[in-house]
Amino acid sequence: MIENKSLDLSNQIILYKIEEKVLSYLNKQLGTSSIENKDSYRRQQKEALWLLQNKKEYLLPKGRYVLTDEVRKLGQPVEQEDIMAQFIVVLSCKEYKTDSITEGFLIHLLQISYLNAVREYIKESLLPGLYEFYFQEKAPFVTTYYGPGLFEQPLETMKSMVELVGADQMGVAMKGDSLYPACSFVGSLYVTRKRITQEIPCKKCKAQIGCEYCMIRQAR
Repeated sequence: MIENKSLDLSNQIILYKIEEKVLSYLNKQLGTSSIENKDSYRRQQKEALWLLQNKKEYLLPKGRYVLTDEVRKLGQPVEQEDIMAQFIVVLSCKEYKTDSITEGFLIHLLQISYLNAVREYIKESLLPGLYEFYFQEKAPFVTTYYGPGLFEQPLETMKSMVELVGADQMGVAMKGDSLYPACSFVGSLYVTRKRITQEIPCKKCKAQIGCEYCMIRQAR
């Protein structure tokens, strides 16, 4: 194991870039939700921006990750000989309780937007930077996210991934076949010798707002 630590999102430049993507995701999600008219859309957008400024402790996910060149047998569909390093991450947003249906809906959209933005930051910036630092060479290719239930990876691998990363240190636990808090994500990225392409299994899904489980739709 090369590195096992908490995800640090305190850098203001990184946070600014993440929040730019959050606003983009949020506008897309509001635009595809069942808002009846423009006035209603503007009201929800205004409330969402207020929540973004005042409830950030519930929105910005905590995270832990492992970077290793000792690839774990987690049912990955990527051929073992193509893998140079594996990055496993757990992200989780703090549980938010409210009696307001609208507020709960907007908090959920914002949490999903933050998770997607952070996932994108990890894939595009953090992992390539860590790989180059430790291996003294640029990462040839970085795959899309793989995780329990995605690309035929068994759900049973979730427990091993959560334990390996040390998710309990950030208050994330398994409840049955799911993670708690509910707005959590676990997945792997691989640095590979060649480009790995996969058919996105939920590409034709009719859930336009996105999947609560894998959130892969907005991340593409």
